[in-house]
Amino acid sequence: MIKLVKRDGWRKLASTIERDPKAQLVYRMPATIDKSHPALTFSCLAYDVDIEKHSVASNIPPPPTQHDGRPVVMADPNEFGALARRPGAPRDVDDFIRRGLPQLELHVVTFRNATIVGISCLHSLLDGMGLGRHGLLGAWTLVLQGRESEIPPLCGIERDLLAGLGRDTAGETEPFQHADRLMGPFRMLCWAGRRAWEVIRHRDEEARIVWVPRTFIQQMRQDVLAELEAGSLGADGAIPSQQKPWVSDGDVLVAWWTRYAALHLADRPGKTLVVANSYNLRRILAGDPLPAGHIYLGNCVGSISVFTTIRDVFERRPLSWMAAQVRRAIVECGTRSQIESMLSLFMPDPRRVSTFRICGDPGMHMVVFTNWTQAQLFQIDLAPAVVGYGDGAEHTDDGPVLPTFVSHHISSRMWPMRDTFVILGKDADEGYWLTGTLRKGLWHRIQEELQRGSGTTY
Repeated sequence: MIKLVKRDGWRKLASTIERDPKAQLVYRMPATIDKSHPALTFSCLAYDVDIEKHSVASNIPPPPTQHDGRPVVMADPNEFGALARRPGAPRDVDDFIRRGLPQLELHVVTFRNATIVGISCLHSLLDGMGLGRHGLLGAWTLVLQGRESEIPPLCGIERDLLAGLGRDTAGETEPFQHADRLMGPFRMLCWAGRRAWEVIRHRDEEARIVWVPRTFIQQMRQDVLAELEAGSLGADGAIPSQQKPWVSDGDVLVAWWTRYAALHLADRPGKTLVVANSYNLRRILAGDPLPAGHIYLGNCVGSISVFTTIRDVFERRPLSWMAAQVRRAIVECGTRSQIESMLSLFMPDPRRVSTFRICGDPGMHMVVFTNWTQAQLFQIDLAPAVVGYGDGAEHTDDGPVLPTFVSHHISSRMWPMRDTFVILGKDADEGYWLTGTLRKGLWHRIQEELQRGSGTTY
């Protein structure tokens, strides 16, 4: 990893941060990497036991080998935080600033029969795609494999390539599709106040890991496509500009899990429900302003939302309808012009949080999804790091060494991560993993609901 960070452009990862007189973050990128300016903070712990004997690591869930074909709710991912970060690791941005630390940390924990690799950083440095196989981790594996010449160049080192997005063309692009739902300052304040009150009333939160079998998601998607092709939804369920209906695994997962995420609101049918999908913008920005063939590590995401009601989700609409709405939102609002129009309304001045806006109403409930499947975290091959790899040793087969478990933890003091779900991706058996945070007590209800039925329909 140090070898990678020393490459031209990649030294940005070794940057320390400060605040300027306007309290904005400023990167200080070192001219050279040495003891006084380290590439990253590295730490390692070694346990001379099998992982199954460790009090905490033994609880890391492997992909279930025996199951009844239904999703499985597993452990709290926060339980493994101590395995992913070193003792005394910085807790927030002010801690990084105060201690003058580089933003990237690598923590390795070894056992006799397993290794845990923890990577942590500020979210301002990387997003999910910037971390994954087409970003930092992908470049790291190329270094491990001796294929450094194949590492794409970085972009956005000297200046913020996205600074003008949505502002340079303000007023020139087509109107944002949901502009009529934009909340003004007072309505934003009411919504934030309602959310804050909910957090105050129900302070305790719980996070869980959910594993969804390959056969389960395949059957759901087949059923959804069959309903869409049969035309049983009516005109408002159709997907525009397509001869044949199509939805992705991600569309179906989001539609299906929305019901469980909002299960506690089933007795409030009139409540507005907003399903916000984080959307990777690298594809639509390739060529301008992001140079083709380059890696962009920083945050490059937008949000595409579906506006509906609790009644639609629980009483009136089938799973196929919701999946179609998720896909429809991506098709209609995921264009360059729509993204720029949205950003010009949502963030007229990115440096002033007070100007931030969203669409909806003050009484809405928002569920946030971010899908990291394209980051291919379960396909990161760390075989070259295995002791004895490539030397013909009996205990190695020189094949790929892929993660059997991937998790994450986001800590935010500004905004609770409640009602936020991350689809981590597909494992080697094509089962999906997701994690999420809810107020305490709700996960138990979800488990009961999953056990009561097949979970494949509304």
